[in-house]
Amino acid sequence: MSSHAATHRDHPDPRLRTRYYAAPLERVWEAAREALRETPGFALTAEAPEAGELRGVHTARLMRGKDDLVVSILESETGETELDARVEARGGLFVFAKSAGALPLLLGEIDRRLTPST
Repeated sequence: MSSHAATHRDHPDPRLRTRYYAAPLERVWEAAREALRETPGFALTAEAPEAGELRGVHTARLMRGKDDLVVSILESETGETELDARVEARGGLFVFAKSAGALPLLLGEIDRRLTPST
């Protein structure tokens, strides 16, 4: 078991697949910012528009473990906006096992703000 998780185009868990949105990059960026700011347990910690990255922290309700998050947003070759994310537990494997749901939760919040095209 690893202390990190990340989205991928072909991830076996559909909740952890790369997102493609038929929306402008600026709209996807704003939706991800809102999700990090407004979703309980999440906090936006840094923005790097030139790198296409938002950084945040998730604090698990149980055990109060903290996870570091990076959301990457870029324009894809197909003209859609592509979003990938990764999470890494600060407290090792035990804490990660208790807070592994952070990534699907955040992606679900972003999806609620945008409609994936695939």
